[in-house]
Amino acid sequence: MHRCPADFHLVHLEDGTKTCMHESCHSGKSSSKMWYDYCGGTGDCIKKAGQASYACDCGTGATWNEELQACVTEACKLDPRLVGPYAPEYCAAPSSASLHCIVGRDTTWQCDCPRGEYTTYNRTCIPKVKNANPTTKLARGPCGGPGAGYINDNGSCTCNAGFRRVGDLCYSYDCLSAVTPTDTKGLDLSPHVCSGKGVCAYNQLTGRYGCECNDGYKAFGGYCTHSGCAGKVIHDGEVKYVECKVYDGTVGGCVQDPNAQTYSCSCGSAYKNANGLCVHKACMPGDVYCGGDTLASCMRGSDNRYGCVCSEGYELSEKRNADGNRDTCVPSKCMYKQFASSPAVECNGLGTCSTTNSLKNRQCQCNSDAKEYTLRDATGELKKTCILQSCISSMDGEVPVICGGFGRCEPTGCVCDLGTKLVGNACVGLDCLINTTDVSEQLSESACGGETVGVCAKVASFGDRRDYTCKCKDPNAAGYKEVDRFCLPEQCVFRFRGLMRGPGWTPCDDLLHPPVASSAVLLGPSPAGRPKISRVNSLNFWPCPEAKVGLEVSIGGSSSPCFAG
Repeated sequence: MHRCPADFHLVHLEDGTKTCMHESCHSGKSSSKMWYDYCGGTGDCIKKAGQASYACDCGTGATWNEELQACVTEACKLDPRLVGPYAPEYCAAPSSASLHCIVGRDTTWQCDCPRGEYTTYNRTCIPKVKNANPTTKLARGPCGGPGAGYINDNGSCTCNAGFRRVGDLCYSYDCLSAVTPTDTKGLDLSPHVCSGKGVCAYNQLTGRYGCECNDGYKAFGGYCTHSGCAGKVIHDGEVKYVECKVYDGTVGGCVQDPNAQTYSCSCGSAYKNANGLCVHKACMPGDVYCGGDTLASCMRGSDNRYGCVCSEGYELSEKRNADGNRDTCVPSKCMYKQFASSPAVECNGLGTCSTTNSLKNRQCQCNSDAKEYTLRDATGELKKTCILQSCISSMDGEVPVICGGFGRCEPTGCVCDLGTKLVGNACVGLDCLINTTDVSEQLSESACGGETVGVCAKVASFGDRRDYTCKCKDPNAAGYKEVDRFCLPEQCVFRFRGLMRGPGWTPCDDLLHPPVASSAVLLGPSPAGRPKISRVNSLNFWPCPEAKVGLEVSIGGSSSPCFAG
């Protein structure tokens, strides 16, 4: 039988053994003689040289706290955010079996809370009631885990940013399903936290929370499921996984193929399986989910109709399905907006966007009568789109000129602006048209005498023929002058010094027919010895003889330079 000297107590140690300690080291707060009743369970009960009696010695890094009758250190202070407002300052108390400030196996001071209302967590003590139980709460740690939240002055958990309170704990959004309701009061955890088949845990390697799934399951965002039942959608601006669901609730379940070890979504009658989603048929034109936008959302609108909400990089096409819904998302790079007031159209309505390549490599596949060109659309962005060959009037380097610049290209061809007329592949201002006859007396119509001579320019905004006039293609070209809204050969113009109009240049026709300068004159053989007549709209010109070009005359004089001398 173990006996101790006088003034010493037989003390029961934690490992079941016994030893003798001097009564001076007993806390006096308890009648028991357990190890924690002496020097707080951590200090040494010794008699130093020169001392009359025994006393507790805490060693390096700690001090004796007379009130607590224990050795304490800063490392043993309790964080109110972890233990709440009603916990003691230190993990120590007189004769306490549940709060100990000890030296751990790594020789550092730390808290140990083996029993009672607290439990040990990361070298400190936290209330058991706020420590998430992985089995029942699907999480670990205070308020749900490290950084999830803290205990407020009311003793309940306040969640940090990136976490949502469900019940009395905080859960990372990375562990929650995309359809977790906003009001989580009384919410059943199982369907919403890791599908109820795992634990929401902090990963020290990644510094993020995620689902630790049970055997046989794999983590896909906030779900523990199988690869055939997980799909991606855009939710709150982020890519999120969903499991056989759409946003308006559960519409399918993950089932195993009885003939294989694979899983897939079994969807309701109004839905189809697409990429791990149960999608309403209205969003599946041609059995393709939202035109190929795998991250699109199939949403029910205020009219209770379903439609596609496109993800970044896609735009909703103007095409409508049989029930009137717009259900096709097209890569933005294939959408062309011809005018600010018009909607963007897939490949300008003359082709379709390829679906075989990655998004960055998608391009327009034009119809047989169209060709791909790079154009600047109404937004100012350069885009490759489809243009009818019949709408291309000319080329400006590598850039096509569409309908002469005064019209738009529709699937049927050029549609000209007001005040213009389609001549060949170009829309030409009505006052820019010139009728000429060739050597065989055949009448032909051209814009400003042909593209090598003049160009039809828009100079006003009346909305009619007055907006357009002819300009010489090269204002400095020898042999041509801009006179009376036309680019004319110098043989057809000459200088005058009028009494009323002042000096200037005029077409020959003004002098041939001064009273009726704009009257129509039938084309026919020119007077003997004169060049062939040309008609410009309702003006008719006999080119002046070479000797007469540049001759100065007076309006109303007795001679005209274009009459035979």
